[in-house]
Parts: sequence; C-alpha cells; structure tokens
Amino acid sequence: MSIRILIIPEDFRKDQYILKPFIQAMFAALGKPKARIEVYTRPLLTGVAQAMDKDHLAEIFEEYQGMVDCSYCAWIAIAI
Repeated sequence: MSIRILIIPEDFRKDQYILKPFIQAMFAALGKPKARIEVYTRPLLTGVAQAMDKDHLAEIFEEYQGMVDCSYCAWIAIAI
C-alpha cells in the first residue's frame, strides 16, 4: 500500500511543478517510491499567511479527511 500525501502550497500555479517532483523524490529516497502525491489547488491560496492560517488548514484537512495519510504545508520563498 502506498502512502498518500497532500501538499498545500501558498500558490500552486508554479509551486506545484517544483514541489511535487521534489516530494516524490524525497519519498522515493525514504523507501516509498509509490507514494501518491497530490497538490492542493482549490481555492487558490495567496500568500504564506493564508496557507498557514489554522482555520483554513482545518477546513482543508476536513475536506481531504480519509483521502491522504499525511499533510504537508510547503512554501517557497524566492529572493531575486
């Protein structure tokens, strides 16, 4: 049985293309190559504050209850 992971990025539009392969590789290295990775895409979260809001996270966890084994909040800060 594979592990099911939900990634909650601050803005999935570009982050998903970095986060999903990275998390897949991480779990493969941990001996879980068949981990099922899903990126949260609805609604669009805008900013770290909204992605880390505990009330909003509670709603997301309730929505995905039973569909995932682990939930990770991830964000990427890019300094230009």
